[in-house]
Amino acid sequence: MLTIVPKLFIDVDGVMLRRTSQGFQVAEHALTLLTFAVDHFDTFWLTARSNRGNTEEVERAFRLAYPPTYMHPGHRPLLKDLVAKIPTAEWQDDKSDAFPLDQPFFWLDDNPTDRALQTLRENDALDNYIHVRTDTDPDDLLRVRDLLAQMDKK
Repeated sequence: MLTIVPKLFIDVDGVMLRRTSQGFQVAEHALTLLTFAVDHFDTFWLTARSNRGNTEEVERAFRLAYPPTYMHPGHRPLLKDLVAKIPTAEWQDDKSDAFPLDQPFFWLDDNPTDRALQTLRENDALDNYIHVRTDTDPDDLLRVRDLLAQMDKK
């Protein structure tokens, strides 16, 4: 029996990089979530930073963001490698253009467009969207990882 690995689409700003008064900071638990994601899902960046399949701007954003206070300096190269390993999804007018509506997928975002939510509603896939709020809840990626772990078991 062929098992289809669900796709996981991850936004960058407000999800993996939290906004602070000093600029973008790598979100707490980013390394934990990304490690879990690439081990359990077919993972893609889905971000306004790059909609043409090029990870260069995503890598640049992580490089320029300052690390969270908890992150051991030795983990920074691990994060850099993980970020580069994840391809960027291609889309045209809206992130929902990237959704594979005929396959299992999940989407992590902090600020979805009305069109993206409407696309999910129309395709009975609204449960595929997971609202992430690292800007206001620094530990939110732990909740997201636990939620994805439950979904991965289904």
